Amino acid sequence: MEDESQSQSRNQDEIVQPGIHRSDLDGVWIGIGAALEWIAMRGQPMTLSEYGIRESEASETLISTLADMPPHIAESLVRGARQDQPGPLVPIPSGIWKQTGTNDWYQTGKTYQLIALDSDDEYGGSIHGRHVAGYTQIQIRADLILDHWPEHTQAIKLVSIQAVVAQATLRRLIEKIFAATPPDLDPLTQRELVELVKRSLPAASRNLILRLSKELKPPQRRGPRGPRDPDRVKRFQKLSDEFIAGQLHK
Repeated sequence: MEDESQSQSRNQDEIVQPGIHRSDLDGVWIGIGAALEWIAMRGQPMTLSEYGIRESEASETLISTLADMPPHIAESLVRGARQDQPGPLVPIPSGIWKQTGTNDWYQTGKTYQLIALDSDDEYGGSIHGRHVAGYTQIQIRADLILDHWPEHTQAIKLVSIQAVVAQATLRRLIEKIFAATPPDLDPLTQRELVELVKRSLPAASRNLILRLSKELKPPQRRGPRGPRDPDRVKRFQKLSDEFIAGQLHK
């Protein structure tokens, strides 16, 4: 008769199939439980034993990454619903992450515990407080996960905070450009947008500029082109000069 240790060993060799695939990261937000599975598995099957190790490593790495970020960056990347005040999803205060543990939170004296899977949402996640209210329905920006833990790699490593800050700065700049664009220039062409961004951030990647712009303002289907506007170049140059002057003033 098979003893308990043999049964446990066989269970650890069981193959776990991924529930999260690359296409699940195509939206703007993803549940933190789904994000942790992606970081651990990258859409690839593995043994139950290997998954357990990688899932713990993924949780600890993500928490450390968020804890090291500037507060305004971290709070733009993660949101959730307060347990004590049900309502819309709100930014999660960045200070929580330094006080958040995983499985051994009681041993480490942490105030909060990250629960990767909510009982009512297989791919959600929550932060439980020891004596204070936490957050449920936690979501994290999908581009953070995909950019720093990509599909065709397996390494689980801390994110470059400089890279995250640079991308968040670029996203904010594009938002400001869209807000400053007058109706007679809206929508900007790709060339105009890239030119305007690079006047402020010369090192910004063209591909990243265009990807973020599509995320922030999905392109609309255009009708037939009208006659060429001979004054557009002048109006765009005026917008560019005014925008840059405004940035320098701030």
